Amino acid sequence: HLGTGQRWGEGIARCFRIESDLDEDDSIRLLPVPELFICPMSQAVMEDPVMTVDGCLYERSYIEQWIRHRQQQRMQVTSPATNQPL
Repeated sequence: HLGTGQRWGEGIARCFRIESDLDEDDSIRLLPVPELFICPMSQAVMEDPVMTVDGCLYERSYIEQWIRHRQQQRMQVTSPATNQPL
């Protein structure tokens, strides 16, 4: 278990990306990460995004886990965001 402050960079990484052009002026700028890069299920920046038929983007592992869970529970597989059938 990590103590307070030991994972502080993870929250910042979800909100900002670093833009660096060190050849020009040796400066680094923090820019906001566009909201569409954040998975609505994990609330983290997506590394392997996939789009469902309803047009929503998810991190692949999270939506696959969602689908498996719904199937195992013999529930209709629906979008977590829109509740439309997938």
